[in-house]
Amino acid sequence: LFRSLSTFLYTKGAISVRMDYGIIAAAAVFMIVLVQGFIWAQSRWIGDARRYETVGARAMRGGLARWPRIGWLVSVVLALYVVATTLVPAAFLVLRSFTGILTPLLPIRDVLTLENYGAILQFEQYRRSIWNSLLISTLGGAVAVGLTFLTAVFAYRTTPRVRGFVEQVAFIPRAIPGLVVGLGFFYGMILVPGGELLKNTVLVLAIAFLIRNFPTGFGALAPAFRQVGEELDRAARVAGAGRWTAIKDVTLPLTKGALVGCFTIYFIYFLKEYSSASFLFGPGTEVIGTTMLQLNFSGYLGTLAALACIELVVIVPIALLIYSRR
Repeated sequence: LFRSLSTFLYTKGAISVRMDYGIIAAAAVFMIVLVQGFIWAQSRWIGDARRYETVGARAMRGGLARWPRIGWLVSVVLALYVVATTLVPAAFLVLRSFTGILTPLLPIRDVLTLENYGAILQFEQYRRSIWNSLLISTLGGAVAVGLTFLTAVFAYRTTPRVRGFVEQVAFIPRAIPGLVVGLGFFYGMILVPGGELLKNTVLVLAIAFLIRNFPTGFGALAPAFRQVGEELDRAARVAGAGRWTAIKDVTLPLTKGALVGCFTIYFIYFLKEYSSASFLFGPGTEVIGTTMLQLNFSGYLGTLAALACIELVVIVPIALLIYSRR
């Protein structure tokens, strides 16, 4: 009754007995046109991006924003939101990973077990999926940050016409569901000469993850470029620096915090990605997301919860470490 376009595509392309790839592609084209229209309208509404510059040639005194008297109420609401949406689900996920079955009909102490984690350590497929995900998230995330930075340079350090074109193109993958991205790569490997060389490799997964999540990384980095005034680059060029030297010595240090945040986003999204890998992974190239998908279909919910907890153990410390060093 309340089906969305995403659930429709998932039904037609993942769990249907007879998959209709033609209608999936047509729906993806419709989503691209729709989202591009909204992006164009947003750019027209925002207008001149220089209005959002906060780091310029003239220094400004920073300060803390003053909350009104209801600030404590807002803090309580935010705390309840974090508890309800993050802490409580995470607590039950951890509890499920240490139980053979979780039901109110049995005392928890009678179903506690370490077999779920033992299964992950026992089977090579599960261990390999963790290693592949860490490899893609680390190396692929670093490469993705470099490409995102170069894209932001062309978007916000060139003419307005080029800027608008780059912004439109950069957000195209956001309109395409991950399942469709994987399907497109699958047909690309079949039809494009030389594409078979990427078949069943970790590289094709990294490329698909990058394309799938590039709009998110670009969206995280773009505000930092908008906030840094172009006159700082011009001042460096007047002093004798070239275009790229000015960007390296001026813009890059000022956006370092945003770059670190961009890498964190890529790392987390690459680590948990599964939809775009559904048509691309094979024996030896499993990732955590596809392994979770298989465990869910097979009904091994305890092992799935254990793998999800391992993913949390990897993500949370790295995210805290990276943000502490920004």
